[in-house]
Amino acid sequence: MAMMDTVRVLLSVSLITGFLTSWYALAANITSFGGKEEIIINSGDDIDLTCESSWPMNWTIPYIEDSVVEVNNSIKENPEFRHVSRLYLPNAQHYHTGFYKCYDEDNIMREDSIYIYVKNETYPFVQKDVLIYLPVHQYETAVFDCRPNAPDIVVQLQTTTGEVLALGENSEDGTKLEYDPKIGFTMHFVNNKQGGLYNCIAGENELMLLLQIMRMYHFVFCSKY
Repeated sequence: MAMMDTVRVLLSVSLITGFLTSWYALAANITSFGGKEEIIINSGDDIDLTCESSWPMNWTIPYIEDSVVEVNNSIKENPEFRHVSRLYLPNAQHYHTGFYKCYDEDNIMREDSIYIYVKNETYPFVQKDVLIYLPVHQYETAVFDCRPNAPDIVVQLQTTTGEVLALGENSEDGTKLEYDPKIGFTMHFVNNKQGGLYNCIAGENELMLLLQIMRMYHFVFCSKY
């Protein structure tokens, strides 16, 4: 009896493992650039990506407004990756920097992505706007989108008084500051003291952000009985 139970367990594990392996192996896969997770191109270059999957696919890209994007879908004679989708964006600019994701239209969890830096020699940031408005609820997380359009660009976050904010935990106000060139600066546990203007500095260029802290109100309902 114990032997039969062991066989059943091994068989179940084998079937589940095989199913998961097949599920992921046949998911969307960007074949361009040798499977790299990130690449760097220059402003004016074209973005040309190809994705394959067993299912029909969709794309998400960082910036669509005023962008000329072509997507061509086709089917090939391949029992595993029958569907092929090609995304073409000519004359990419710094604001096209970001994640390009290809995913199966019936299950967004089956996806693949690549981060593309579009380097601009005269302007270091991804954002086009000079002033960015950032409303955040008190005690939540604020993300300062100071992403550079090349990974080697050094970015600092400053207050209007010129103070450069240090990464890590701040023992005085309880906030925590992190930085990722693909996200920007992330400030955790913001409170009213953090509200105001900030500058992202990269060389001689700056990007201004207005952080507005919105208070959290708690309502207590009292019965008259």
